[in-house]
Amino acid sequence: MRRWQVRFQIYKPMASMPAPSEIVEEVQSGLSYRLDGARRKDANCQLCYTLSGEGAFRHCSETYRLLPGTMFITRNNDPKNSYYFPQACRQPWIFIWFSFWGEASGRMIDDIVEGYGHVFSVPRELAAIRKIVSYQKYSNSVRVLSPLAGAKLVVDSLNDIVEYLDNRHAASPQGEMIKNIQEYVMKNIERDISVCKMSSELGISREHLSRTFKAHLGIPLHDYVTMEKMKLACQLLLETRMPCKEISGKVGYGNTIGFNRAFKSLLNMTPSELRLSGFMPDFNIDSR
Repeated sequence: MRRWQVRFQIYKPMASMPAPSEIVEEVQSGLSYRLDGARRKDANCQLCYTLSGEGAFRHCSETYRLLPGTMFITRNNDPKNSYYFPQACRQPWIFIWFSFWGEASGRMIDDIVEGYGHVFSVPRELAAIRKIVSYQKYSNSVRVLSPLAGAKLVVDSLNDIVEYLDNRHAASPQGEMIKNIQEYVMKNIERDISVCKMSSELGISREHLSRTFKAHLGIPLHDYVTMEKMKLACQLLLETRMPCKEISGKVGYGNTIGFNRAFKSLLNMTPSELRLSGFMPDFNIDSR
């Protein structure tokens, strides 16, 4: 049952921008309450936050408890997802959900799910949650927004959630390890960096170092080291007249043959060709 709701109307919507659809506070206590993505037609996206009681979210074969302070995000018509009132729960499930639509919304949700999963805990005091809950003052009304104002509501909410998750990760032991690895590479870029040597100097087992790094950044540690070396090499090629032999030494290669081979393998061109082109390659990890 809906306790209150606010609907949004976008004046002259723009296809390139995400747009809010509804904010609803709902209470459910019946075992018949279940929403399966496979049976839903609408392509809206949704974030749902438990205020009290308990719900359940199922993704493929994994079931997650939706306790107070727990949120899930999903595409409504994702056939792998469903959410429902769990059989063992005795208290009503009270939750608030925010739905939004547009191609940009779907892409953002997909990116967040890939990076953080469908379900996570965030505090009630988070600005995004407080903003969504604050719409109760417009209960049972229609809010007319411009395309930019509508997009801002969606993007600010998602950004606030992702920023919180990122800050929590950075403060975790794994986040601190990743930071230490990246700083080690920066400080030792002129050396011949091996994973074995790095693990020994950082006091972490090679297997744990490599596994954790790849799990968090999606790239093997050895490849990351090579990419950072080639990034510096490209900067020196484009910003100085330093010969390739000297540059190869600046990035930890004992000879130009090994440097040229690694450079071409990563960038599909030789150092000389890169210098002639005058353009800095894209070294974003996601673009590889």
